[in-house]
Formats: sequence, structure tokens, C-alpha cells
Amino acid sequence: FVGKAAYGLRVPFTSITLFGDELPARGDVAVFRSPTDGTVFIKRVVAVPGDTIRVSRGRIYINGRQSRWEKEGNQTFEFVDHRKYSLRLADGGGPDQPSVTVPEDACFVMGDNRAWGFLPLKNLRGRAISVYWRGGDGFAWDPLFEDLSTEE
Repeated sequence: FVGKAAYGLRVPFTSITLFGDELPARGDVAVFRSPTDGTVFIKRVVAVPGDTIRVSRGRIYINGRQSRWEKEGNQTFEFVDHRKYSLRLADGGGPDQPSVTVPEDACFVMGDNRAWGFLPLKNLRGRAISVYWRGGDGFAWDPLFEDLSTEE
């Protein structure tokens, strides 16, 4: 499910924003159109306008701070701003990104497999809220991340 008004209400089939222009937050799972071919993607926002981002061997550094990783069995988890995400690094950590400041009209997005990069804010279409899927036990909600901000 996607909150399509999360970053502003748009005229359907256009990039025209009627009102609201909230910026994405670090950790948002955003839905957007590719600036190259219009394909719809869903990726995590790891850096916002003004942040300095660097990627080295799949590890992200935001404003000089390295993201924390933990392994639980065969699964790797990354912690960014009180949120815990699972990573899928079987194909490597994606391309390295030298240190750069995110422009005011963009954010930096990555998938669980680490690939992607800068995204113009005008291409944002909404914030993913949850994934609904059918498994062996019936239908279930799959959280996009674990929010650790309420833990002590």
C-alpha cells in the first residue's frame, strides 16, 4: 500500500503538485518513477537534500557516520536512523559512490541489494506503507522495516 499524498498531492498523470511538498525522510520507503524511462520503482531513501553520502563495499556513510550492520544467521540487517532493514547482498554490495553532497532537488535511494543512486524529488510518487502478500498461512502484512525509535 502506498500513501500517494505523502510528498504532495499531484494532478493525475502529471508532475504538477497542487499542494503539500513534504520532503522524504531518511529511511522512507519511496515509490517513484525512473527519470530515464518512467518505470515505477520502490526503494529506500538513505540520504536527503544536504546530506553527504558515500558508499563503499555496500556500506553507506551518511554525514560521515557509517551505517551499522548486524548478522542474524544468514541474514544481514542495516540500521539507519532508528530503523532496521533487511539487506539482500548475495550479488554484492552494488557500486561504490565517492563522497558527495545530495543536491537540494534530489535524494539518494538504494534497494536492499544496494543498487540505485540520486533521484529527483519531482519523481517521487508516494511513501510505501506496507506490503500485503499471501503466504502459506494465508494473507499477511509484511512490514517494510522495524521501527526501533520506541525501544529504550
